[in-house]
Amino acid sequence: MRKFYIALLLFFVVQWAIAQGTYFYSNTVHHFETILNGSQQWRYFVGNSEPDSNWRRATFSDASWSAGNGGIGYGDNDDATILTACQSLYMRKTFVVNDTSTITELLLSIDYDDGFVAYINNVEVARKNVG
Repeated sequence: MRKFYIALLLFFVVQWAIAQGTYFYSNTVHHFETILNGSQQWRYFVGNSEPDSNWRRATFSDASWSAGNGGIGYGDNDDATILTACQSLYMRKTFVVNDTSTITELLLSIDYDDGFVAYINNVEVARKNVG
């Protein structure tokens, strides 16, 4: 069993979800399994200032961060946790993969407004509209 931490730097985020699986054009994979769901509880830090520089690391304690169910955003009818205006939002979620050898691909699905950067265990895995 291996524990993973996903850390996100999101700009004007609404909500997001991550799913483990593959696209259905492959003949070898017949299903996918969801690891995280956007409606689960997340730890988040409203980015009116920078968080601790270690926030993307698995060893970082996010106990002092706020907690709320996703989607997290400005209340546009799909948000369970509503924020006031902010420039950026940092989010973290722990998840466990029991057997990493069974994973052939990861599919990251993010619903965002302006841009995001996604990290898994301090390794950047995706970004959009962030220089």
